[in-house]
Amino acid sequence: MEKPTVSHGTFVIERTYAATPERVFAAFSDPAKKRRWYIEGHNNDAETFEMDFRVGGFERSRFRFEAGAPLPAGTACANDSVYLDIVTNERVVLAYTMTVGYANGSGATATQGLASNGGAWSTVSYPPTAGWGRFGATVSTTVNLHAGYNVIRLAKGAPFFSGGTGFAELDYIQLS
Repeated sequence: MEKPTVSHGTFVIERTYAATPERVFAAFSDPAKKRRWYIEGHNNDAETFEMDFRVGGFERSRFRFEAGAPLPAGTACANDSVYLDIVTNERVVLAYTMTVGYANGSGATATQGLASNGGAWSTVSYPPTAGWGRFGATVSTTVNLHAGYNVIRLAKGAPFFSGGTGFAELDYIQLS
């Protein structure tokens, strides 16, 4: 039997900006710039945006996807984040909500490990659904992300997360 050439145990989301750290920090810290960059345009219809840029402060936005977006037109999106750490021109760390759409036709709860940016592992549970390929169920958890490079790992088994049980088909992962 051939060894698989693709491993689905983890994934990495990486962003590179063609701008100085000062310019990127300004886009994260100024409410007007953040609104324009983060939720206006890009096939989004912005409804509300507010932020209190300080450690312990918050960011809230509501918008709907328009035609041409990756989700159906009219789909609502909400973001409620908390600022955990801010270092001028270096990093902005927020606690985000990560929602995973899935199907689990096994009849038993499946689990995976979740870790972000080298932090401790937590367990994500996927209760049974009506069947395989019948998507619509979601689970949500909090992940801590910062401006720039982030690593989010979902894993089941060695070498990253020794736990994990059962099976679940992941449909999508949304950070909000």
